[in-house]
Formats: sequence, structure tokens, C-alpha cells
Amino acid sequence: MVTRFVWGEDYLCSSQRWPTKILNNEDYVPVTFQNVDEVINYHRPTDEQLSRVQDVRNATTALIQVILMSTPECGDRQAAIRHAREAMMTANAAIVLDGLV
Repeated sequence: MVTRFVWGEDYLCSSQRWPTKILNNEDYVPVTFQNVDEVINYHRPTDEQLSRVQDVRNATTALIQVILMSTPECGDRQAAIRHAREAMMTANAAIVLDGLV
């Protein structure tokens, strides 16, 4: 079962909000031939989304700095950094696609 959140108006900080409603898999839209162009096209963040994108970027920067300070230089370290970047990009896609997929 796929669960995702709808953001409410209760602010945790200036740019973050608590999820207030849970959507179940009936609301989930998978990638299909009909919507693939919408999913992969570039979506410029709105002003409201931009602050959330920046929050994700800041958190990712902090995570990568901790990884660099805490781990020896090795393949696992590079994989951890690569996964952090991938997670950031996926989270930012979720923000600008507004939960489309």
C-alpha cells in the first residue's frame, strides 16, 4: 500500500509544514505512457516550493558534510554521498511535481 502526505498549514518552521492528511494508494498516480512527459519534463519550483527545495538542499549538504567528517575515504563513502544526492533530487522532484508520482 502506498501512502503519501498532503501538507497542511501548520508550520514547523518558516518553510516546513506538518503533513495533515494521508492519501492511500487510490490517490497514487503511477507513471504511465499517458503522463510520462509530465513526470520527466523540467518543472520550475514556485516561490512556495523554492523554500522547501532549499530546505532539502541544506539538509543534504549537512548530511554529506557529516559523511565526509565521519567516514574513511572509500567506495562506501562515495556511495553514501551519491545516495544522498539521489535522495535530494528525488525529494525535490516530489516537491515540484506536488506528489504526482
